Order: sequence, then C-alpha cells, then structure tokens
Amino acid sequence: MKLADVKYHLIENGDNGVDGYYRTESQIFDYLLDKVKAKELEDETEKANIKTIEEFERKRKEKRQILIDAIGGLDFEKCDLNPVITKTTEFEKFTVKNLYFQTIKDVYMTANLYVPKNAKMPCPAVLMTCGHDKKGKNSPGYQKIALELVECGVAVLVVDPIGQGERHYYDKLTDDGNLLVGTPVQNHMYTALPLNLIGKNLMGFMVYELTRAVDYLFSLDFIDKEKIALTGNSGGGTQTCMTMLIEDRLCAAMPCCYTSGRVEYAKTGQPQDSEQIVYGLIEDKVNYDDFITGIAPKPVRIGAARYDFFCVEGAKRTYEKAKKIYSLYGKEDNLSFTVANHVHGVRADMLRNNVNFFRKVLLGLEENQQTDYNRVPLDDETLNVTKDGFIIHEEISGQKTPIEVIKEMYEKEKYTDCDLPELKNRVLDLLNLPALKTEREKIEYPRIVFDQTDGNQRTRRIFFFTEKDIICSATLIENLTLNTGVCTVYVSDDTTREVEKNKADIEKLLDKGAVLLFDVRGSGSVPLREYNYSHGTSVGMFINTFYIHNCYAKMFKTSMYAYRVFDVVRGTDLLKDYFGFTTVNLCGKDFANLYTLTASVITGDKSMVSGKLSRISEVFDKTYYHITPNVDIHGMLKYYDVPLLVKNLNPEKL
Repeated sequence: MKLADVKYHLIENGDNGVDGYYRTESQIFDYLLDKVKAKELEDETEKANIKTIEEFERKRKEKRQILIDAIGGLDFEKCDLNPVITKTTEFEKFTVKNLYFQTIKDVYMTANLYVPKNAKMPCPAVLMTCGHDKKGKNSPGYQKIALELVECGVAVLVVDPIGQGERHYYDKLTDDGNLLVGTPVQNHMYTALPLNLIGKNLMGFMVYELTRAVDYLFSLDFIDKEKIALTGNSGGGTQTCMTMLIEDRLCAAMPCCYTSGRVEYAKTGQPQDSEQIVYGLIEDKVNYDDFITGIAPKPVRIGAARYDFFCVEGAKRTYEKAKKIYSLYGKEDNLSFTVANHVHGVRADMLRNNVNFFRKVLLGLEENQQTDYNRVPLDDETLNVTKDGFIIHEEISGQKTPIEVIKEMYEKEKYTDCDLPELKNRVLDLLNLPALKTEREKIEYPRIVFDQTDGNQRTRRIFFFTEKDIICSATLIENLTLNTGVCTVYVSDDTTREVEKNKADIEKLLDKGAVLLFDVRGSGSVPLREYNYSHGTSVGMFINTFYIHNCYAKMFKTSMYAYRVFDVVRGTDLLKDYFGFTTVNLCGKDFANLYTLTASVITGDKSMVSGKLSRISEVFDKTYYHITPNVDIHGMLKYYDVPLLVKNLNPEKL
C-alpha cells in the first residue's frame, strides 16, 4: 500500500511542544532530576538519624562495600610491584626519580617521585593523581604542587592514571600527526565502554592502582608510613574521593575541583567522564559526603573553586553534611573547606590552599606559605619515564595494556546460552525496571490530535504518557482495505520524523495490517533538547545529551536503553488495550532493532527486523571501534547480546 501525502510527526519544530499541548524537550532531564531530588531527601533523612560514632562507622562500612561492588570489585590478581627507576635527576633541594611499577599483573603505572633533601627522615608523603590533562604527571599545575611540597620537606609521588601522560594506550595517529584517541576523556571513554558492558567500571582500575601506589610508598624506608596523604584535582579529585572511602591507610586527603552535591550538579546539565559515573551510586545513596567522611576523623580539606562547573554551592552543602560526622568525633577542626577565586583547575589560589593544608597536617606548620604559581615547571625530558612518552613502547617482558586485560575479563564474564524463558528473566534483571515485572497500569487518556482519512488510509497522530511525566508520540496508520486485527509497532532513530527515509519498510508493513510509527522518549516528535556540548572524534561520538541522560539512568541502576524498551512495551499496551488490536508485531530499524527485539522477549509478540543488526560485543572486536553512547548498557554482556535475542526470537527479516 502506498503512503498518503500527510504529515506524520506531531511538531513543526522543537519550540512549540507536542502539537501545542506539552513541552517535552526537557522531560527526560526533569524526570531524572526529580529522581535525584527524591534520593537526596531519602539520604538526608537517613543521615539525620545517625547519632553515634558506632552508627556512622557501621553505615560507612556498608557504603564502602557498595562502592567496591559498584566499581566492579578490587579482586585483581595480586602481583609484585617490580619498580624500575629509569632516571634520577638531582636538584638543589630535592631529587626526582622517574619510575614505573606493576599495579595489575603485567600492567605498569608511570610516576615521578619527588624526594626532599635535608628533610627529617622518614618524611611524610603525598600521593597525587591527575585530572584530565593530556600531559598527566608532567602537567605544570600538578608539578607546581609537587615542587612546592618537596621544598617544604614532603615527598610527593605523582602518578599517571590510565589514558594520561605516558599511559596513552591508543597510539594510532591521524593524518595530521595527532593521536586518533587523544584526550584523556576520549581515552577513558574508549577504555571504559567495554568495562561497563561487563558490569565493571574504569574507576575500579584507577582506585586499585592508587592503593598499589600506596603499597609502593609503604615499601620505601625513608617514608613515614603514618603520614601518607592523597590529593588530586578534577578527575584526580574524583579518584581521590572514591579512594578515601576505600583506602584506610591514608592519614589525610584533599580532593580538589570535584566535590559538589548530587542535586546541585544535576541542575547544571553538565556531563562527566565515564569512570566518574558509577553504577547505582545515586540509587544506593553513596553521596559526596560519604567520600569526604571516608577517612573521618582524619584531616580532610575540600578544595572548591568559585567558577567551577562542579558548582561551589554543592561543595558547600557537602561540607556541612560531613561536618556533622566530624562533630561526632569532636574533630570539627579536622575538616576544612576552601574556595579558590578562579575557574576549574590548579591555579594560584588552589595551589596555595593545597600546599598549606599539607604543610599543616603533615609538618605541623602554619598555613602561611606564599606559593609561586608562576614558577617554571620542569620539562618533559626531565620527567619522562619512557624513551618516547609511551609506556606501551617500552620493552617490558609480558607487558599488557588495560584493554587486553579487559578483553580477558570479558571472556570470563560474558553471557552463556539460554532458552527464551531464561532470556526473559535476564532481560528483566538487566533492565531493572519494577514496572516491567508487575502488571502494568492501563494507559489512560491518549490524545488523538489528528485523524484523517485519505482514500484507503486512515492516519491518526497520538501522544500519551508511558509513565508518570514521560510522553511518547506515535502515528497510527491503517490500511482500510484490510481487517486483520494486526498492527506493527515500528521504531527507528526518529520514527515519525523520518517517514520518507523508511517509506519502503512502512509500505511493506501496511500490506500486512496497520502500523504504529512510534517515537521512544527523546526521539522523533519528542526530541531531546541539546543542552550540552558534544565531544567526538573520527571514531565516533562520545558525549552528547543522550549520554548525559544515560549517566543518570546508570546511577539509578538502569539505562536509557531500558527506558526506551519500556516505552516500546507501552506502545504494545496502547494498541491492545485502547485500540483493540488482537495481534501486535514489533519491528525495528538499525539500532532500534535492539529496542524492539528486547520488547518482544518481554511481551511475547512477534518480532521483525530491518536494516543493520549489530552485536553490542563488536566493541571487543578491534581496538579502534566506533563508539556511541547508545550501546553504553551497564552489564549487558553478562546477560545477553543481540545474537542471543535473534536465536530465541527468530525474527522475520523485513
């Protein structure tokens, strides 16, 4: 049947809402923000009931285990550190040792150890991890903290996290000589996605490596084992915070330019790097103040910046919440909060606040050091551990990249074969949406905002709530020459707004019966408002609005994939319960095949596929895979992949 020439979508542009009824461009953001606020209220209510040290420490132990589980565990095979010093450079007041050591079996961390001269030995030490700076430990900002502290008599171990400094594991160059996956954010996203798919998190690697760096400091005779502290800025601040809740050998810590508040940060609409998004942390109420009190009542300073995107209002509220815990110990003075009068990063104020905090808690000195932000940093030749700036190019027997380790994990963790009833159980467990496990509420008051007959075609444009506060749109097309009682739910990337593109598919389906062109949340006539920036390379898109929404979904132990599958299921409910169709089929196009196939497992309806049908596990096939946030589905490959869906459903090829 040939399609009539009518309008199939519900909006002319993104500014007038769904046919003038509802503004939906921010509905997913608002939906998730409401969930964040509700969990924050639960968390505050629970913590208001903590009255004793014993109650707090019991709760802290619970939160510690939740975090360990959420980052994928810390059960790496224990190995020797095998430190190798590749270069030593002497200066008037200190020595710099360039070294690497084994953190995970056959994986090596690069580092610079700044050792003071003429200091009382054993001396205190600060372990410093780096934020998202391509130069890692060689970054001038991080160097300046190390140089100021070592001249005061404090040893400093500055380490390169995975994907930064000399630990870039993607060394392929573009035609213009730049790294194809060049920035730390890109490195982390690229390394993290395969980990996320097997239910782990890159932060698990990072935290574990920091505990190994503490092991290294413990191995040095000239380090005071009772005075080992931790600091980091930005992404390093994230690593510092999470390590504080896990590593109890620390005597003090100062996380900088990361601490905020769940609600306050959510309101900014800002993204975060993949390893900063830890599965289930909002749902399980592991909050910023839990990190800050991770080593309470030991000294901690929160380093905030007035003009930071990690908004200072959230940091201040976290400080006030953590202060109540320190007061249980009678150690309120051990927790401090400083606000640097600049933007995100290590600049003059943050440098001074950091150095003076560690002078006070490690050396017992007054906070009166005038730091020199304009000092000249050391050059790469002095600080590089390796010959060419890449640890993977060093001839180290048996060396592996984290990517190789992750692939080995996948082989151990990946799903096994199963029948359809077991597959349905797996699907429901992965999606983790209670509404799919119980009898669903009937859809009330769908709005039919357009109803027109053109020859043998009747077209109705519809919108309805799939759940509270979420509107989806659809267009029901009926072939009036047929009375089969059959309707197919058809889903593509932007279904009602790309009818011409998918015209051949739709006309084939109309030869079988009616078709519901269905827009899942954030697509078609209910699109996302692009309220943030995108961050991509020639190998794919990393960060966009979908990614940000998915980050929050993951922290609620679900995914945008799950929400969209739920929408498709509700589309079948609409057809059966409201329109009275006796047979409902499901058909996807390209990536949307994943939504419709998964929905078919839940509903038992017949499935069809069109276009490309890809495995999610393709990310393990090659080092430089095409990345898209659509496939960031935490833990999916422990449950199933597209081939298992296809095997059990045997979908018809349209």
